[in-house]
Amino acid sequence: MLVAMTKSEDSLIDLIQKKQSWGAHGRRVRDATIAGTAELQAESQRIVAGLQQSHEAELAQRQAAAQAASAALAQYSQTQQIIANMNQSSNAVMPLPQHIHCTHQQHDLFYLNSPTWTTDCY
Repeated sequence: MLVAMTKSEDSLIDLIQKKQSWGAHGRRVRDATIAGTAELQAESQRIVAGLQQSHEAELAQRQAAAQAASAALAQYSQTQQIIANMNQSSNAVMPLPQHIHCTHQQHDLFYLNSPTWTTDCY
């Protein structure tokens, strides 16, 4: 664009110095403007292409992060299901007592910390 402005100013100087006619000046300014516009459009296209490429790269990175988070969440869910299944199967094999009876000799060695169980250890 700077080149186009310089050519237009040079043409104006030639017109003032009477080295060219008004018609020649108009053509030179028009040609300089067309050339400057073409350069500006080409640069704009390069900028837009660079921004588009950057946008696509960022979008791909975000999609990869979302997929990784989704996979981690699925793994966590699967692990929790395995743990729940293990707890259910261990309780089914050996159910936990709701009441524990102990003798006087056992009561010093026995500690119960559960609100659902009762004991008669004193």
